[in-house]
Amino acid sequence: MLTGRQVRWKGRLLGFYIKADEGLIFVSPRKLSHKFRMYNGWGINREFLNQLVETGVRQIRIVVDNGKKILITTPQRWKEKGIPHQSKGFEPQIVLREKDFDKVLG
Repeated sequence: MLTGRQVRWKGRLLGFYIKADEGLIFVSPRKLSHKFRMYNGWGINREFLNQLVETGVRQIRIVVDNGKKILITTPQRWKEKGIPHQSKGFEPQIVLREKDFDKVLG
């Protein structure tokens, strides 16, 4: 798997940045158990998503179970199409349904 500069949020490793020709990419390795089944989607901390936009990230890639599935979108699309979600004891998330990603591989 590709690796780059680690990205931490409030002490927790969330993924890494990769510099590419098309711009900065945020890659977030996930396990299938992290999926929001009620939405058939994937979540990102609301504040962190705003930080990705401010940092100039051009693309977000969610890599599930070591590449069995890769979901690709932009931070702007995540903000536009995402669903706010708050679970008790967790930080607010923005969940993007799989059908709303720009591309799904695998």
